[in-house]
Amino acid sequence: AKEAYQAADYWKNFTNIVETLPGDINGDSEVNVGDFASLVNLIFNSDNIDAATMAVADINSDGEVNVGDFAGLVNLIFNSGSQAAPKRAAALAATVEPSLYIEPFSIAPGEQKQIEVLLDNPGEKFSQLQFNLALPEGIEIVFDEDNFCDMIDCGSRLSSKAYSIETNHKDGYVQILGITTNKNAYIKGESGDVLLITVQAADDIADGVYDLSINNVVLSHQDGSTVKAASTTAAITVSSTTGITNIEGAEGSGVYYDLQGRVVKEPSKGIYIHNGKKVFVK
Repeated sequence: AKEAYQAADYWKNFTNIVETLPGDINGDSEVNVGDFASLVNLIFNSDNIDAATMAVADINSDGEVNVGDFAGLVNLIFNSGSQAAPKRAAALAATVEPSLYIEPFSIAPGEQKQIEVLLDNPGEKFSQLQFNLALPEGIEIVFDEDNFCDMIDCGSRLSSKAYSIETNHKDGYVQILGITTNKNAYIKGESGDVLLITVQAADDIADGVYDLSINNVVLSHQDGSTVKAASTTAAITVSSTTGITNIEGAEGSGVYYDLQGRVVKEPSKGIYIHNGKKVFVK
């Protein structure tokens, strides 16, 4: 009789309502700093978020879990759990054309090089950023074993006192977050470097031109509203040409020739022929 009662059509007209607290991502019934780590983990695993978690984690209501929700969580904490500011009008977002990119660069096998991640954001202020960086096989981000982290530093436009860098290695790319818990912090200026990434080429990588790509770029305003930027690519030239920083006199090093075969007495920066080999003078 009990089973029949519970299975009756009458009960199908009722809906089970579960109350949620936006921002309470770790489920402790409060919105506090404990939710930051949980939000970072969700961003790095955004493909596996259920509806209940989405209800509390999608703080800016844009249908995704991203750095915009990080800014929204900061606002919730500082405003005692009040709702984060609504998303900006789509018409405004459509006029913004920020670009996150890396300039083409050269690197030799076995060499380490620090590269700049540049952001152009005319007329807009952003406080948080996230993106995926895909490097070609044979070139990797250098891992700092002393600090147990990837060698990614704040650029000239990010305050290292306010921002932290989080990374997550996936198959074929690295997820990178530039985040802050300071509600007044923002990325300074409208152009220039925001991150400095140290990469290294493998000793056995072949000479040639390779591509890196930046995609899934999300930039957040201080109110939690977000703007997505287009994907960008950059060419990496791998060359085993020797780099020379100091040049001895002619007696100690032999004669230098330019690429047209002419003798160069005092080589400046460029590519030359020296002792039968092509060399690059820095």
